[in-house]
Amino acid sequence: MELASITQRMRSDSSYFDDLRKLIVHLESENTKYKTNKSLKLGQMEQHIRLKKDYKQDIEKLSSSLAVIKKLPDKHEEVDCPVCNSRIGYAKLALNFESNPVETVKAEVNSLKNRLKEIDTLIEEERNNIIHLESEEQRLLENLEKAREMLDINTENFVAPFITQRDEFVAEKARVLERINKIEQLIKMRKQLNELISNSEILQNQIAILLEKLDALKASAPSIDDVLTNLADYLRDFLINIPIKNPHGISINSKSFLPVVRERNYAELTSGGLRTLVSVGYYFSLLQHSLSNATNYPSFIMIDTIGKYLGKTKRDNDLEVSNADDALEGLDDPTKYINLYKHIAKISESMLKKQKSHQIIIVDNDLPADAKGELMIQQYVVKHFNSSGTDGASIGFIDNA
Repeated sequence: MELASITQRMRSDSSYFDDLRKLIVHLESENTKYKTNKSLKLGQMEQHIRLKKDYKQDIEKLSSSLAVIKKLPDKHEEVDCPVCNSRIGYAKLALNFESNPVETVKAEVNSLKNRLKEIDTLIEEERNNIIHLESEEQRLLENLEKAREMLDINTENFVAPFITQRDEFVAEKARVLERINKIEQLIKMRKQLNELISNSEILQNQIAILLEKLDALKASAPSIDDVLTNLADYLRDFLINIPIKNPHGISINSKSFLPVVRERNYAELTSGGLRTLVSVGYYFSLLQHSLSNATNYPSFIMIDTIGKYLGKTKRDNDLEVSNADDALEGLDDPTKYINLYKHIAKISESMLKKQKSHQIIIVDNDLPADAKGELMIQQYVVKHFNSSGTDGASIGFIDNA
């Protein structure tokens, strides 16, 4: 496959590039062969040159031998030494030279000269072969360089339209992907819009139902005065059952919504024990009202240290410290403390009979000694702690708080 035959073909031929690549591979292989042969020829020529030198040396040695033989005397007698003028015997002199016939040496010299001519002929042939190989190698290199250049140029020309087309496809792909992303976003938005519309319809139905309930509640809702009167009745019943002194003028303030006792607002009560009882009664009034009416007030109440400011008997039978107002109220009477628990239990049992679910938790450091025998109160004690673990109590930190 020659380079000239390939260049005549159409550049648009798809097999053109394959043939050009094959040609480049072939030229590279041939170039390698020529280099190998050239190296071999150079090696052979160097061997012939060394052999030629050996032949020349042998011829010179043999020629020297012939010259010495000619110089030897014809008669076997003593001769003068040309150096020191001493007498040298022929027999002693002949020992330093081989006794080869002159004709034999001449024949060997002629043979070496003939071989020398043959070596010169071989060296010349090797030189011509090397020159030819170098010429062929140079031609192959030129063809290889042209083939590579043609491959680069024609590949660029052949591939350029495809690269342009590829770039157009890549750009079109990017535009299509962008449209797909927009469509997917629109689909998601449409789904979200459908969900919002569906939720909106559900909410509208719920709002309509709630509005109906609201209208019904407004129609059946009691007035604020009725609610405050109801709360005041619960509070009055609570304070009478304790009982406190002079349980009159009991109501709920229509502005602050706080209790009023003896025509005095809650903030004006000076007795800490009385405020405690009024506070407890007020919260239980709210609980009773919420269980008897549809309100949003929780059905749970938790009171901590309910006996604060109230007189109760400790384990050492000493009364807790109270101020003068508490003494005037008579709140140092342990029966009031016991009545407080009894009334709370009464409220809870009454609501349970009406199937009104609720929960009341009261935390107290200790019960009065008079209340420990009350079975009605003891049945509600869930857990009892003290520091020593006496009286059936668990050891805990509540007693020392």
